Amino acid sequence: MTVQTPKGIGLQFLHSSSRSRFLLGPIGCGSMGFVGKINPKTLLNQSKRKKGPARFSALTVMACVLVLALFLLSIVFLHRQGKQTTDSKDALKSQVGEANEDSRGKLARRFGGAVGEDAAKTSKFAVMNTTKGVITLELFAKDAPKTVENFVKHSESGYYNGLTFHRVIKGFMIQGGDPKGDGTGGESIWGGKNSSIEHEFHPGLKHEPFTLSMANSGRYSIGSQFFITTVGTPHLDNKHLVFGRVVRGQDVVREIEDSQTGSNDRPLVPVVIYNISIKDSL
Repeated sequence: MTVQTPKGIGLQFLHSSSRSRFLLGPIGCGSMGFVGKINPKTLLNQSKRKKGPARFSALTVMACVLVLALFLLSIVFLHRQGKQTTDSKDALKSQVGEANEDSRGKLARRFGGAVGEDAAKTSKFAVMNTTKGVITLELFAKDAPKTVENFVKHSESGYYNGLTFHRVIKGFMIQGGDPKGDGTGGESIWGGKNSSIEHEFHPGLKHEPFTLSMANSGRYSIGSQFFITTVGTPHLDNKHLVFGRVVRGQDVVREIEDSQTGSNDRPLVPVVIYNISIKDSL
């Protein structure tokens, strides 16, 4: 069969030995023809061929089953791990809560406070707001009642508001509470220096790190100045009266301790006490 095509291009299709060849080229000068030679028997055999459905080998099926099993096992494992983590966190919270409660109970028994629900009625805490942050102090009212009374009443009256930590010595302590700001001023709530507190030196109260203690001008006198230790200072025991401990804000104390100082150990940038509020509980 020959089909005449325009523009002088012809396509010749030849079939030989059940294979096909395409020849592209000129058949004539004026017109081109398409010649196709097809073996009918070959076409018949090709039409009878049927493609069957794809079949998976036994090895492929086993691999799929193994992957599925591993996937399910991983889900179960992750679920159990998550449950164990949650249980561990709950147990840790419970232990920490019990430890804190036990610690509060020991402190209360040691320093005369009540245990349990009565603790809020008898405990005293001082929350000191400074330019560096908040320092929370526990006050030992049973063992140093006059000293605590002096500090509490000064705090509640606003006596300490606007005063500075006028003396800071790294690796030792930070000191404040002087209206003059040079270490020479301040008085007790009774006026002048109260000297009736000899009995308030308690053998169980030591100058450990973060201890709140009174500055004085003599062993048995207190005014308004206080200091907070940053290390253990046993040489101050029974010389300066311990009446509290930092329970929160130790990092703030450290930051004040790191202040750059000039003459007389005074910070170059003043560290101001904005106010001190007294609370029965935290």
